[in-house]
Amino acid sequence: MKKKILVLQFRPEDLASDNEFEEAILKFGNLKNDEVHRIRLERGNMPEINLDDYCGVIACGGPHNVSDPIEKQSESQIKSEKKYSEIIKKVIEEDMLFLSICYIGVLNKICGGNVSKEKYSEDPSVVEIALTEEGKNDKITKGIPDEFRAIVAHKEACQNVGENTVILAKSETCPFELMRTKNNIYACQFHPDLDVAGLEFRLNIYKNYGYCSPDEVDEIVGGMKGENVSNALKILTNFIEFCREIE
Repeated sequence: MKKKILVLQFRPEDLASDNEFEEAILKFGNLKNDEVHRIRLERGNMPEINLDDYCGVIACGGPHNVSDPIEKQSESQIKSEKKYSEIIKKVIEEDMLFLSICYIGVLNKICGGNVSKEKYSEDPSVVEIALTEEGKNDKITKGIPDEFRAIVAHKEACQNVGENTVILAKSETCPFELMRTKNNIYACQFHPDLDVAGLEFRLNIYKNYGYCSPDEVDEIVGGMKGENVSNALKILTNFIEFCREIE
């Protein structure tokens, strides 16, 4: 890889952030530490970024809800989303390789879409994802069957999408599971960065954050045992392959 991938994170919890970076992005992405530049946006100490230094950007998930009223948002969320919005606007302008994982509301709002808790939230579970006709022909879905299983867990969702955005995949519970803006900017509502063990680890950190009742974690994870979400993980690996092809 001639340039590094910029990895943006938003999780204030160190255990969750480190696990996401090491066990999700590096492990499932088959990446080495020296191939990425990791920045934890929630810390507020954001260095100046020149996107020309990177072959692509991966924006990870987090516990924040874009649709929460400003008075309910933490200082960390307000600061990180402000800087993140600046980066996204540059990404859109340049149509840079970009993958947003689960925490996709900021991108959709900037593109003119609406994000709320009104409809399409999904409890922690494994759902059936179906590719649209556009999705079947998109480079991000190379090697992925028309229908596949994936992990979901989100309290808010896109209610519609903004300009220059097409829907690539949907489920019965959420019609906006995978989207592309322009040619290279992807937003994934499901998790191409998690297997069942990863979700269990994360739920035990966030069990008091409203995704489920604390006493439901074992039951939720137990019901997922044996689920094969390997095709969902290919979204991440396909994206990284695009990055490797950048001169």
